[in-house]
Amino acid sequence: MRFTVDAFPNRSFQGEVQQIRLNPTTQQNVVTYNVRVSLSNPEQILLPGMTAYVSIGVASRQDVLLVPNAALRFKPQRDAADSERTAAGRQRRSRSSAARARARAASATAPAAPCIASRAAS
Repeated sequence: MRFTVDAFPNRSFQGEVQQIRLNPTTQQNVVTYNVRVSLSNPEQILLPGMTAYVSIGVASRQDVLLVPNAALRFKPQRDAADSERTAAGRQRRSRSSAARARARAASATAPAAPCIASRAAS
């Protein structure tokens, strides 16, 4: 984990999380957890009670493609040419389905053709 303190805004410090205490405190709708961190402080410049701005990495991946979350929800707007092609496709489908319906209606009302079976003499 990395952190900075107000007293040294241009310095970054590094430590390791030893314990996260599971007894949060809430003040003005802000939930705070106490965390115990192990770090090196050879200059003795970090003191108890200093406010720290902490960045704790919980997971890391190497050699991966990073895609913005918004790209997963991208839906391009249709242009006029797309709309015309879609409308033409709908018209073709409706004409072909109407033709199939007419063919079914015609075959249902047409008399059945006689079927003559012949058998070859053996």
